[in-house]
Amino acid sequence: MGVKKLNTYVNENIKFISKNWSINIKEYNRLRKNTNKPNSKNGSNKKNEGKNEGLSKSSSKKEGICLILDGNSFFYYLGFRTNWFIFDLFSLIKLLQKYLYQLLAINNLEKLVIIFDGMDTRMKLKTILERANDRVKAIKWYYNSILSSKDSKKRYFKTKKICPHPLIRETFTQYLFDAEQHFDKLEVRFSSFEADADIANIANRYNGYVISNDSDFFIYNVPGYICLDSIEFMKNEHDKSNYVIHYKLYKNQLLSDDLGIPKETLPIFATLCGNDYLSLMKYKKFSNQLSEYECHHEAAEKINVEHYKKIVNLILDLWKAVEERFKSSKTPPKKDKLQELLIKELFNRKEKENNNYLEKECQNRIMDSINEYNLKALHENKAKHLNKEIMKSYYTGKIYETLLNVLYINHYKCTQYFENINKESCWNISNELRKESYQLILRRNIKKKHENNREQNKEEKEEGKEEKKSDKVEVDDEHHDPINTKDKTNERKADHENESKNNKGEKNMKLDQSDTPPPNENDFIITEYLRKEDKILSEEVNVHVDSDKPLPYSVDKRFEIYLTSFKSNTKAIKALPYYLIPLALSLRYLLIKKIQLKLFINKKDGKKKQNSYSKFIKALGMEESTDEEKIDWERETPLNYYEFEALLASCISALTFSFLHKKVYETSNDNPRNKKKNEDQKKAMNQKEEEEEKEEEEKEKEKKKSNLKRKKSSKTLELSIKENLKANHLMESDNMHWLMIQHRSRTLFFKERWTSNDIEKDERHFENAVQLFSEFINILIMNSNFLQILRLTNDFREITAIHTMYHYVWDESFYKMIECYPIFKKPPNPNKKISMIFDHLYIIHENKGNTKNYYNYLEKVFNQTLNAILSLDKK
Repeated sequence: MGVKKLNTYVNENIKFISKNWSINIKEYNRLRKNTNKPNSKNGSNKKNEGKNEGLSKSSSKKEGICLILDGNSFFYYLGFRTNWFIFDLFSLIKLLQKYLYQLLAINNLEKLVIIFDGMDTRMKLKTILERANDRVKAIKWYYNSILSSKDSKKRYFKTKKICPHPLIRETFTQYLFDAEQHFDKLEVRFSSFEADADIANIANRYNGYVISNDSDFFIYNVPGYICLDSIEFMKNEHDKSNYVIHYKLYKNQLLSDDLGIPKETLPIFATLCGNDYLSLMKYKKFSNQLSEYECHHEAAEKINVEHYKKIVNLILDLWKAVEERFKSSKTPPKKDKLQELLIKELFNRKEKENNNYLEKECQNRIMDSINEYNLKALHENKAKHLNKEIMKSYYTGKIYETLLNVLYINHYKCTQYFENINKESCWNISNELRKESYQLILRRNIKKKHENNREQNKEEKEEGKEEKKSDKVEVDDEHHDPINTKDKTNERKADHENESKNNKGEKNMKLDQSDTPPPNENDFIITEYLRKEDKILSEEVNVHVDSDKPLPYSVDKRFEIYLTSFKSNTKAIKALPYYLIPLALSLRYLLIKKIQLKLFINKKDGKKKQNSYSKFIKALGMEESTDEEKIDWERETPLNYYEFEALLASCISALTFSFLHKKVYETSNDNPRNKKKNEDQKKAMNQKEEEEEKEEEEKEKEKKKSNLKRKKSSKTLELSIKENLKANHLMESDNMHWLMIQHRSRTLFFKERWTSNDIEKDERHFENAVQLFSEFINILIMNSNFLQILRLTNDFREITAIHTMYHYVWDESFYKMIECYPIFKKPPNPNKKISMIFDHLYIIHENKGNTKNYYNYLEKVFNQTLNAILSLDKK
């Protein structure tokens, strides 16, 4: 929630307790050199099953040190220590890895629990919108500061506000989930909603310290609170005398002593100061009453914040009034009863608002806020209309809260991240995909009391396999429809009518979704929040869902939906190794959209013969009629063919961290040395088998004749996702933490790094490249969303490992590739274009083999992917 101005007040007026943890040197080195494989082959760690569902259950307190870390605060804490342009995800992950090892190596550490926020709630929407608009302003300032930089060698630009795109946060979380499989002391959790109360609950359960930057923890009654900004991590791991983490400990008795109020009244104090639950400016009578409150208590005179002083005087008056009632009583009231009496006294003294609706709302918000600080579940924060199967997937990191918001609160945040603010929003590229994704997740949430399994049984027979019990979709018998849209819409309508009476000027801050209910319960209104010019505005998207059509049970049918949604259901795409398919889909979709918008600029070689792009455009049934003179370069974002290929080439270079790493290449058949060796071994092993095969040939011929139809249908099965995963499985690439240990970095390193001087060479080119990359990221975000929504992340550990899309993203590589566009345009040797560019830009880390062969291998993958993208065949 965040108490207004409390961080500043506490830091200026309260002295914290300075303490430290000692780091076990042997344990720290063991963690850094960890060679243990993940605990579970499929990535499902048994120790985590049901962990989020049991947040409220009691548990015996553990001995030793327990630390409860606010995941979102930790993410932004590390983010402010990272360069955001040009951003490199691995800088963030390496920093995370370094600090994680230090925390896990603390002497006598019992448990480290990291908890992330969950779904948004309606009462936070106004705060969310304000923060979103702050992002737009911050990015505009940041972008302009990059363009106006006079330091030609500058490559680090300090930002005022961290504005990551959703995939960065998901990769951050996925790394921790993967690390959790290696370390017994580490637990990663997702809260259903805002994590503060869960963090406080678990801290009390384990008698642990909370680590965060959230001012609410100055109020929660927890064993201790450590502000993240107060922590001094170990800086030099080579200095064995410095294996210590320094921190400052806070106990909430310190604040109550400083303010001169009883500890039990801190939740009331924090609420009246203002937070996400209560915006005092909305309730003018009460706001004026507080601002004019008489200060007559001598104990409060030392308080140097006038607003705080008035609130403390009010609380002391309330306390005195309640004390008077029980002065003659032998048994003073218990804490809960005492606080109840204080609140009742507050409401009696409070000046009433001008209408009953506002007064009731104000009192409800006050109670909600106090209940949150007292760790009591809020009535609003219940998501029973969400399918149990979806919530289970969420708790295990298979689907993220941004998608659950569509179901719970019927909204989707088009999160503002780095782009060229002067151009149209990068989210425009995915308008169609977003609408389809809403429909699919609503279909996934369909629940019926008596589910008809005929389609499921039919699909099982087609696949020739039985369903495993553990994979069945759980059914919530208490709620038979996805969301009671009529009731929710009518409730929103009533709220909107009342709120509009008191907030006529807030046209763009539209928190409610509709003034009129949809025609029937199968129609939904999803509110999107996205940038228009320099502001975040709301737009309504109407979605119709057939309640009789939940998502298909069959993996292959869901995979078909995935391919079709990205206009890529072709044999060539399905024949790619599974780890190249999301990349090919995203780039193909980007290319098709640019062609449709007449913003794709093809080669101009003056030849009558059509090139591969021309053939592709023709196959789409479109005309190649992009007129560069008619393009609005200030607002629109055209795509040159060489920019498209540069984007693909940058993705291939990014993949050299994981699937295309040199270590992987050295053990593959693509390595000429291994190919010959494997062929010799195979020849020796097959010599004996050849004789047996001859005897079976006649039988096989007869079998082939009788099963000709079956053989024809099996051609598509050869390209199914299951077969693809089996053929191209790389075990070590399933776990990012394991990859960080084994590969440590990408194979490719730059010969020269990007600097602001590169902008000066062609500023317009750079401005367009920034937006192209942002649009590509946007399509990757949607790609990830589809993999999550369609349950493919549940079905396969390999898909879980690639759904964050970090494998394909290397910002600096793309911007450096753009510089090589003359080579893309007129390569001296067209057959070695990519090899030449790679050799021009990179060196190979720890190069001990044949550089030429490795670059040829990367070029082969590039051509394979490009050909699949431009393939003309149908499924």
